[in-house]
Amino acid sequence: VNPATAPDFGRVYGVPNLGANTIQVQGLVRAHASGEFVVLGIRFANLNIQTGKAAGIGNAGVMYIGPDSSVAATSKTLAFELSQQNSYSLGSSSSGDTWDSMSLWTLGTSTDQYLANVTTI
Repeated sequence: VNPATAPDFGRVYGVPNLGANTIQVQGLVRAHASGEFVVLGIRFANLNIQTGKAAGIGNAGVMYIGPDSSVAATSKTLAFELSQQNSYSLGSSSSGDTWDSMSLWTLGTSTDQYLANVTTI
């Protein structure tokens, strides 16, 4: 494994500027360039996502949800297609089962708005 390209692990310990979409991460092993994307690994019992239109916060398009980074409208692993007036729920806050956010990928439009609610463990 090449240490320069291997996955790195850390812990989010601050959100200094929510408007600029920045986070502070502690415990990383290698240097990272500005603008790299982050996959947050959160164990959760329940996830509920509403489109902006369904939640009354804007007009959202379609969001695709799947288990890998190749998620798309034509993906063979597509789990759910979240349309304009729809919601998606995964898990149950009353069961002992948990899910890992690292196994969910989404594809949508950057101007779309979504309302997400996560019950963490």
